[in-house]
Amino acid sequence: MIYRICVFAGVIAGVSIATPFASRVDLTPPLWIAVAVLAICVALALAAITKVLFAHETFSFLHYQIASIAVTALVLPQALDLLALALAITQAVGRIGCLRAGCCHGRPSRFGIRYRDEVAPHWSGARVLPVQALESIALVVIAIVTARAIGNGALLVYALSYACVRFATELLRGDRRRHFLRLSEAQWICVATSIHAGTLWLTALAFVVACIPRRDYDALAQAIHRARNAGGIAGAQDVHISYGVSETVKHYTLSVAARDARTIARLVRDLVHPDARVTLLPGNRGTFHLLIGDAP
Repeated sequence: MIYRICVFAGVIAGVSIATPFASRVDLTPPLWIAVAVLAICVALALAAITKVLFAHETFSFLHYQIASIAVTALVLPQALDLLALALAITQAVGRIGCLRAGCCHGRPSRFGIRYRDEVAPHWSGARVLPVQALESIALVVIAIVTARAIGNGALLVYALSYACVRFATELLRGDRRRHFLRLSEAQWICVATSIHAGTLWLTALAFVVACIPRRDYDALAQAIHRARNAGGIAGAQDVHISYGVSETVKHYTLSVAARDARTIARLVRDLVHPDARVTLLPGNRGTFHLLIGDAP
């Protein structure tokens, strides 16, 4: 509920704040509001269609804003700069809803926010980066810069700025995401935006990111959850985990490459035992023992 409230509040705030700037692009406020309502209706229709076809919503706000931009470009291109400002504000407020709802959360972190019932069971209690808050702050800055550029390429300013921010925040995400060649769907959209705008440096960055092995944090969280609740050995990518309890000490056996042992140990701590002391001990044949004790 809080997520929807924030999204609706963001839409109203975005359209309202953009309205006084209508004269900069030779539009009247009523005409701008009419175009904004049309763009909103297109986004809602797209959401409804996906729910009918797939029984659940498959698109994100990134897809909806692309649809909004497309219909505005067809109906009244002069309004695109105003729409850019409205989108920045809508997302800035909407991300607060994401932060409260637990969607779009960050990767495990020593410092961050903890969720309980808001997230999937294998993420419950984990401490994660507040990526949604970071993106919201960045969008406020983007909105300010975009407002100053209305009538002088504000849409381009918004699109490139947000593409850079979103590409970076995707690297900090921990929730399950669709990936292709180690880049998420959103990152590919950001790269396409950069190319369409005539800049290639984001494409170069994407090539670098694609060459770096990607850790699937959601798969690791699921493996730990299975090991703790179902017993036996659970695996995720190149890691195998088992779990046991001895008196006051919780014990994990990690089968992992030596170079990754400390990283996996920290991730286990942040995912399940954020406030506990941990001790990592080497075992035999590529195994390590992670001991979890109560925080002092």
